[in-house]
Amino acid sequence: MPFKTQTLQAAVEDLDQVLQAQSSDEPREWVRRLDHTLWEVEQAGQSQGNPLEAFEGDGPTSGPEFSSATSQRRVACLQDWLTGVLLEAGALREDLRQVAAGLYHQGPLSAEFHNLRNRTSALIEAFRQYEQEEIRFLVESVNTDIGAGD
Repeated sequence: MPFKTQTLQAAVEDLDQVLQAQSSDEPREWVRRLDHTLWEVEQAGQSQGNPLEAFEGDGPTSGPEFSSATSQRRVACLQDWLTGVLLEAGALREDLRQVAAGLYHQGPLSAEFHNLRNRTSALIEAFRQYEQEEIRFLVESVNTDIGAGD
């Protein structure tokens, strides 16, 4: 069966579901699910590449509003934002592995679980903010194109 990467949005929604299930899952199972879902988020984010590349070239939104210095800076900021959030997902996975090792040796670690839950929640919020900013940029750019020269 071929490997299929899901979209970043779907992976983040899965992450939110795992976060919500934390109270009903056995701690080791929750850690396993969180680790796997964070991996899926990283894979989806890395395979997505530059989501704005689809608007380059000879397409309907290839006009000057996408090649302006301001637009290029906004695209670069969006890419930096996504990269930072993906790096946080990787760091969270590393910390999760350390907590998992302690879980197997010491039993439940409530403070560490609370910290993981808070960081995961903040990560989900950062992804959602990124997505909203990306949408805002695209809508503003398309609206600029539609209004120009009419």
